[in-house]
Amino acid sequence: MDCKKCMTLILKISIIVVVMGDNSNNEGAQKQVVIVGGGIAGLAAARKLQNTGQFVVNVLEARRERYGGRIFTDRSSFKLAKGMEVDLGANWLNSMVKDNPLAKIVSDGELAVKSAGSVQLHFPEKGQVYTGDDANKIFTEFYKITLQAMQKATDSGRDLDLKKAIQSVLRDEDTVADKTLLSSVLESHYTMSLADHSTQLFDPKKEFGWDTAVVDGFDQIVDILVGGQRKESTLSVELRKPVRQIEVNKTRNKVLVRTRDLKQYDADAVVVALPLGVLKTETVIFDPPLPKGWKKTIENIGIGFSNKLVLQFNKVFWPEDVGIFTMVTSNQDEMGMLQTWVNLHRYVNKPLLMGMLHDQAAVRFENMTDDEIKENGM
Repeated sequence: MDCKKCMTLILKISIIVVVMGDNSNNEGAQKQVVIVGGGIAGLAAARKLQNTGQFVVNVLEARRERYGGRIFTDRSSFKLAKGMEVDLGANWLNSMVKDNPLAKIVSDGELAVKSAGSVQLHFPEKGQVYTGDDANKIFTEFYKITLQAMQKATDSGRDLDLKKAIQSVLRDEDTVADKTLLSSVLESHYTMSLADHSTQLFDPKKEFGWDTAVVDGFDQIVDILVGGQRKESTLSVELRKPVRQIEVNKTRNKVLVRTRDLKQYDADAVVVALPLGVLKTETVIFDPPLPKGWKKTIENIGIGFSNKLVLQFNKVFWPEDVGIFTMVTSNQDEMGMLQTWVNLHRYVNKPLLMGMLHDQAAVRFENMTDDEIKENGM
């Protein structure tokens, strides 16, 4: 067994902030727009604006070697690897979201995709394994309970902690599946196990539908955004451009964007598509400052953590027809620690398993040695 690669991923929320100058004296001319942040949010905004023909768009990205943000297919470090096993960041499409814009890009670009396949649910505390329809029934029941919890929050007229709301429904309502098992599913789910998760803002379709992978690498999506399709022109993306200040200059009726290499960009509007973690550090100075309400929101929104571990074996020893293996548990020490494994053999025809880590387990993973990681993986 080879610890092929251990990768880190912070689940980042890109906050879109639009800063406008006074363009009243420049009607009819193409507007200059600067996009701060070359992740999927910034690139999508740039593509949308550029396609109108009304804007000259320039994307500034702080990273030295790539754009794409949380989408990162590392084709250079692993020469013989191809596709999912080298997606160090995002690699799933959500099939439950209607009109998913990423799915449209994939479809228009004729990219190869494949469903994750069936789920095998392990409940070691009761010595039970659920496969196929039995596993689907459990997740369907949990989905129904989640909807009941959301309705309960709506009826109360106030927001509730999602985990506590679901626990309340589990306690008070009859269920088809074993309540102990359903409670363990709750504790093990990477989103629902987080404290202080808003029930009113929770969208179950966005959390339960991650079942489709882009076989040859998720970076193809950002390449399509940047390079364009058919008659679309290529986006202008500048790397190594960390922004230090964004100033609304009323004298010049412009928004001035200053980078750390002492360059300045004059724009009619600026779209700030930075990760939440960057905005929290306040390394970018806004002049005038962001409204107090915005700053408070940025401070209060939490961040979830995630890691992946890809293990390569000499041969496949697991059921090849199963797509995802998930263990549920009530053991707090095991929460988020490699409870879910994806059968990459289905995608790349190699004896590979991809393990997922979430929340505090993902943080602990950062400080483990390779030997400790291998031991945990096995």
